[in-house]
Amino acid sequence: MMRFNLKRGSVDAARRNIRAYSERMDRVIVSRLEYVLEELKNHAKLNAGYNFHTGNLNSSIGGGVYKNGHLIHTRGFDVVQGGDDGAKVGLAYLNELALKGRSTYSVVVVAGMDYASYVENLHGKNVLAKTEMVAGEMIEWAFRVLK
Repeated sequence: MMRFNLKRGSVDAARRNIRAYSERMDRVIVSRLEYVLEELKNHAKLNAGYNFHTGNLNSSIGGGVYKNGHLIHTRGFDVVQGGDDGAKVGLAYLNELALKGRSTYSVVVVAGMDYASYVENLHGKNVLAKTEMVAGEMIEWAFRVLK
């Protein structure tokens, strides 16, 4: 067993420094994930392969950053072409996601309208598939400088 001769004040200072560093890293991670979320949301909307009939599907696209299973930041769900229902449904869908119990950070992008998978799978129109393909690269790029 190793013994360290540390005075109480130096142990407290070390704890404060570790806590401050941890809080700074948390802010950096969340900030980078917010940036990634914004980029993914923009990518999904710019690469939409479907026709805009009501605006609901496009309005239902957005996402969130989760920390330890709790939603801490949202982006998107901007109403376009009168798609008020889409924005409401998308945000509600994001809030209902079951990420509870996770002890990590997550970025989630959704298309909240229930027919989004129908448009993508049956009609072969891109909704989120292309965005999913670039998500890993975007996250890797955002955190490359932290290594």
